[in-house]
Amino acid sequence: MRILIVHYRYFVSSGPERYLFNVKRLLEERGHEVVVFSVAYRQNEDSEWSSYFVPPIAGDDEVFLEDHTWTPRSAIRALGRTFYSPEVHRALSRLLRDTKPDVALVLLYLRKMSPAVLAALRQAHVPTVQRLSDYHMVCPANVLTRDGVHCEECVGRKLPLPSVRHGCVRGSRLLSGIDLLAMAYCRAAGFFDAVDAFVAPTALMADAMVRGGWPQAMVKVISTPVALPMLGEDSKRDVVLYLGRVDRMKGVFTLVDAYSILVRADGDEVPALTLVGDVTSRLGAELRSRVAELDLQDRVVFAGLQDLSGVQYWLSRAIVSVVPSLGPENLPNTMLESLAAGVPVIASDQPTLREALAGFDAGTLVPPGDSVALARAMAEVVSDPQRARAAGRAARLLAAERFSEETHVSALTALFQEVVSTRRAASESL
Repeated sequence: MRILIVHYRYFVSSGPERYLFNVKRLLEERGHEVVVFSVAYRQNEDSEWSSYFVPPIAGDDEVFLEDHTWTPRSAIRALGRTFYSPEVHRALSRLLRDTKPDVALVLLYLRKMSPAVLAALRQAHVPTVQRLSDYHMVCPANVLTRDGVHCEECVGRKLPLPSVRHGCVRGSRLLSGIDLLAMAYCRAAGFFDAVDAFVAPTALMADAMVRGGWPQAMVKVISTPVALPMLGEDSKRDVVLYLGRVDRMKGVFTLVDAYSILVRADGDEVPALTLVGDVTSRLGAELRSRVAELDLQDRVVFAGLQDLSGVQYWLSRAIVSVVPSLGPENLPNTMLESLAAGVPVIASDQPTLREALAGFDAGTLVPPGDSVALARAMAEVVSDPQRARAAGRAARLLAAERFSEETHVSALTALFQEVVSTRRAASESL
């Protein structure tokens, strides 16, 4: 099959991009041709399809909203990418005409590429599967969380008015109102009708979609896959590791506070904390300031963004990997990569993380946002190497049994074939 993948970044900055490159590799290894459509950032990996990519909203190295340079042109483009972008429609339509894909796999596109993605796919009659990397279809803030507490006030509402009242989108009632209008426009214009099936990585996500009004038959649960890396000789395990985006909802500030508690209690016996993720944003600068405020400059390593080999290097040195998310996660890739590398996990006690670890002694769950409990859990692991090694073996077994690549790609390609066949049968019956 010729498969189009649509995503608004073509470089690794977080879990959705790790999934993009993983699934692209898996499909190509099985003889499928993969075409890519994205935004033309300077950080992108090389692609033979890059001439079709659309310009970013602002500068070609300004990826995140808080880093954008705002000019009249970028503001107009941002508004178009929120509601509908003719620029994106033209670029994708040209790619569809030139490549004629059998099916499309759509990842993240809202706010950076706009619903014009779905409009172009519908116009070209391309069967479409959308994978849900966050809760944006049922929650304007994407995270089912408000003020650090689980929140589903907007689930099932055609007009998510509570999000405007609470200013859920970046703490702004104005941005929340714009988002509400954009989603209402998408529904009224029938853009989402282009989607034949949704892929939810977890049962919690699938349940939220159904309660949000989407037909249960459209939502398929297919767990995120993870590769099992080759493990060499036991290397020196000497760091506490955080992998992922520098974001408040990811709990990275809670982790730094917890690490400070650990250092004050155990001093020189505490391993270094390594943070793998992009810290060049304003939030990254805030995190650096917090580390300095806690006098941890000599104990915290900012490793920056890493490619796969860099991630594997740090995992090979990790005693434990920490996933301190404040809100409901949609099964982060970084957690699965840790398990696959035989690294035990300390994770927030969230439904999807609890579901992922169930039945295996591969990690510890702590209350979200509780820096004291997190410090205690880290202390227990780093002080007992034998326990950490046993949990690491369980982690590797869990990854192999529950999140195998073969299981994922088989289920995904079967879904592709199903939506293609359904579209073909519907066309022939006309």
